[in-house]
Amino acid sequence: MNMNILVADDNTDNLYQLQTLLSGNGFTVVTAANGAEALEKARQTPPDLIMSDVLMPTMDGFTLCRNWMQDARLKNIPFVFYTATYTDESDRDFALSLGAQRFIVKPEEPDVFVRTIREVIENVASAPPGTLTPPASPTPPQAPGATPQEEETGYLRQYSGVLVRKLGKKIEELQITRLALERDIADRKRAEEALRASETQYRKIFDVCPDGILFADIETKAFSSANPALCRMLGYTEAELTKMGMADIHPKESLAHVAAEFERQARGEKTLAVEIPCRRKDGTVIYADINTASVTVHGRTYNEGFFRDVTDRKRAEAALSASEVRYRRLFESAREGILIVDAVTGTIVDVNPFLIDLLGYSREQFLSKKVWELGFLKNVIANPESVLEFQRQEYVHYEDFPLKTADGRRIDVEFISNTYIVDRKKVIQCIVRDITERRRSEKEIRTLAKFPSENPGPVLRIARDGTLLYVNEAGMRLLPDWRLQVERPAPGMLQEVVFSALRSKTVQEVEIEHGGRVYLFHVAPIAEDNYANLYGRDITERKRVEEEMRFKNAILSTQQEVSIDGILVVDEDGAIVSSNRRFAEMWGIPSDVIESKSDDRVLQSVMDKLADPVEFMTKVKRLYESRDETSREEVALKDGRTFDRYSAPMLGTPGKYYG
Repeated sequence: MNMNILVADDNTDNLYQLQTLLSGNGFTVVTAANGAEALEKARQTPPDLIMSDVLMPTMDGFTLCRNWMQDARLKNIPFVFYTATYTDESDRDFALSLGAQRFIVKPEEPDVFVRTIREVIENVASAPPGTLTPPASPTPPQAPGATPQEEETGYLRQYSGVLVRKLGKKIEELQITRLALERDIADRKRAEEALRASETQYRKIFDVCPDGILFADIETKAFSSANPALCRMLGYTEAELTKMGMADIHPKESLAHVAAEFERQARGEKTLAVEIPCRRKDGTVIYADINTASVTVHGRTYNEGFFRDVTDRKRAEAALSASEVRYRRLFESAREGILIVDAVTGTIVDVNPFLIDLLGYSREQFLSKKVWELGFLKNVIANPESVLEFQRQEYVHYEDFPLKTADGRRIDVEFISNTYIVDRKKVIQCIVRDITERRRSEKEIRTLAKFPSENPGPVLRIARDGTLLYVNEAGMRLLPDWRLQVERPAPGMLQEVVFSALRSKTVQEVEIEHGGRVYLFHVAPIAEDNYANLYGRDITERKRVEEEMRFKNAILSTQQEVSIDGILVVDEDGAIVSSNRRFAEMWGIPSDVIESKSDDRVLQSVMDKLADPVEFMTKVKRLYESRDETSREEVALKDGRTFDRYSAPMLGTPGKYYG
């Protein structure tokens, strides 16, 4: 059977030799001068096998293999590396971890080489569809379970490490060639030609490398060479960079850290420095992962740094972190219960405070248990099969579901579950809404509906067209100015709320002032009969109490603001609940710090004003750890002032802790 083999190599002699050998053994051979050309030809006409060198311009063999394995049409076609640029066993492991079937090191005996190619093709032909795997089991670029972003970062770091070794090896070869030239004058011309060819190959890699490359003298930290990618990255020309040093391309405030990392790399203690800030020519700051190798040229030692711009990755990680913080805040502050369950094992992985408070169980009683072990959910998730059913349905909704709390009380809840993917893991999110109060109100409405004539509050029935169909005696007595008459139009404000309730098919509420009193009307739509029942309740006293509370709060707020003492209230989560202007003035705290509501920011802003900040922070920490403690002490400032600080817990009724 005629088999098509695609060969990628930038050396024309190698291509000719491989084409001759393979064609002579019955294979059809297509050649490509680099990885990009090979990928384009393969996508147009997929081969039966691809053979590739490692170091090539435009796209090297490792990048070609990675793109090959990410292409749905190509990933099941065997990939074989055939290279003479072999450095050590980790290169072979890295190649196989990318998905290659073989890593053959030149030179290889022709019959052994052809036999190996045939074995690869036969193995693939006999394997079940979609099961193509390398023969060995090298360490993968990233541990299983890693996020796509972590996998990409792991691959890029291994790729940079391999490239550093190969270029370092190439530089060592150049040094050996130069020494050989000095020892053997008779072979000077041949050696010079070999050196030029080697330098040309190195320069080709140096110029086309997608990472920025920079040589820095270990002693002076001055730059001697930079490739085009680094020039584009920083906005300088190579001529400009060779007149600069380490201090010129890094922010001043980061120089100490950058210098320390540089020295550790120079001593061989590490090769990779992550997220190093670099200042571009236009003043903007980017971040780079810098992988280094130590090389010696003309008797001087350099750090050869490979710069990979990770600014976008860093921003994405920051955005992800911020998103996770926002989610956590919503999760913790949600006014409905949330339970997160591993959809595969049924294990509870998270529960929010609302559900803990609602049911009266501790957090420990939830976490690490199987969801069917929670007695209060046994009616819906009784066993592992129930979890599988929840996965299959993806969305489950129980409108009226009874639960028992830890102390035996029954509460009515609305139960909703959704199945979705988080970090490539399937989870079930259960939402529990307490509808006990809503059920109580609905029951009250139904009770009132049975006895409208006996209701002490106004009861009206109004049709969709605004006609008053019924009014009880209390309504006639309490709302005399409306001159209510059955079969006549109801007041306009009531017509509007009735129409809205019928349209939305939901119970609505409206407050109405009449005759010096305030009434709260529950508007219950009876959609099938095109009318709504209105049940009024006198809430005048409640409104008076609410207004009195608002007035008292206004007085307290004013007293706090005009106090000659500085006042600060912080809750147990480190958030500022309240503060007055005098507090900010005493400490000289900027308004944006106060407005951030962050106690951490406030503390940081006053550290440089304290005579003994360490003692101050120790006492603050003790106060936060012992929230019932009351203390009074003097706080000395550097400017000679002394503050009398009094700290005490804020307790509400009955004994609720506020900060």
